[in-house]
Amino acid sequence: MEVVQDKSSLRTLHICFFCCVLFSLALGNLALGQSTAVLKGTVTDALGAAIPHAKVVAKNQVTGAEWNTESDNVGSYLVPALPIGPYQISVGATYSVNPAGDGAL
Repeated sequence: MEVVQDKSSLRTLHICFFCCVLFSLALGNLALGQSTAVLKGTVTDALGAAIPHAKVVAKNQVTGAEWNTESDNVGSYLVPALPIGPYQISVGATYSVNPAGDGAL
């Protein structure tokens, strides 16, 4: 018995196989899910100026666990590997007035 396949049916088979592989890869990535997130931002004042060395606290509203970090010299902060959930974010900073008393930092 001899099996004869034309080029169009072979092409259709290859396309179906390719689509199945792509679908499997896409579905596999979705199945992994996310268990952590990254929180990042910039601490600024009311005028938009960056606030360096500000204390940033992310408090999980369900567990009460806290993650602390500090903004860098340009006001940027990063909290990596933060478990997924609702958080309250608080920021604190202190300023000192220069000896001239003009409020410049």
